[in-house]
Amino acid sequence: MKILICEDEENVLEDLKQKIEYNLKNIIADEAVTVLGFSNIFSLYDYLEKRNDFVDAIFLDIELNDLSGSNGICVAEKIQKEFSDIKIVFCTGYLKYAESIFKVNPVYCIYKPVTDDRLVMVLEKLVDEIEKQRKQFIIVRSGKEIYRIMSDDIIYAEIEGEHVNIHTNDDCICARESLDHMEEMLGSNFVRCHKSYLVNMKKMKKFEATKFVLTDGTEIAVSRRYKSNTKKAIINMFE
Repeated sequence: MKILICEDEENVLEDLKQKIEYNLKNIIADEAVTVLGFSNIFSLYDYLEKRNDFVDAIFLDIELNDLSGSNGICVAEKIQKEFSDIKIVFCTGYLKYAESIFKVNPVYCIYKPVTDDRLVMVLEKLVDEIEKQRKQFIIVRSGKEIYRIMSDDIIYAEIEGEHVNIHTNDDCICARESLDHMEEMLGSNFVRCHKSYLVNMKKMKKFEATKFVLTDGTEIAVSRRYKSNTKKAIINMFE
């Protein structure tokens, strides 16, 4: 999990960074945790634009003293427009912002000074929100690029050599993945109907004895080996 902090007071930034890192490692002991701090919005934007991996959340100081004239709420609005998947947590010592923060729909607004008990409560809620969101996406690598793909956008996936071609509503992504791992990540709306194919049943136009016809017109074979499980999956989908 990767968390960013934007706070213009160096001592507050370092203290919050250490606390978040320590408490997150206790909450999600089985996942790597990275916490990075930024003292101004320019360095934060620069990192977001050049990132080669995914940021889960940003802790934003509302009262930012920099040359841009922006406060944390304006920064959050811009981030949400460009990186809608990133969760926002506001930090402030000023109650005057209480009403205006909610137009950004943050996960939480935590007031300074940040106590350990309050921070743990916020982090637990944040982790819960991130895990819910992750169930809607899969993350795959294609060459040097990383893709986050909405599960509902996937029509089907097929093996091609040592790679998997993921066919979406708008694209086809050649990923360094196994179909077994894809099946595990995507869950019950997807069915393995053939050793080489994984189909999103939400994209099914009709099912025949030996094939799926999908909403984009693609026909996918159902092999004898997977026929029984395919029928069960379709029945379970409509129960």
